[in-house]
Amino acid sequence: MLTEEIAGIAFDRENAPSLFQARHDTMHVVQAGQWRRFSVAQVAEAAGIVP
Repeated sequence: MLTEEIAGIAFDRENAPSLFQARHDTMHVVQAGQWRRFSVAQVAEAAGIVP
């Protein structure tokens, strides 16, 4: 099974976040009862796509 992990959030069918939403430059993720907020820059850096 392919699992993508960015900034400590695992994205796969079994562990899909119950909420994944963005507003302005902040991404909100609720997964396994935990709410996390990340800036878009943090996620881009964790994914290795920052120039």
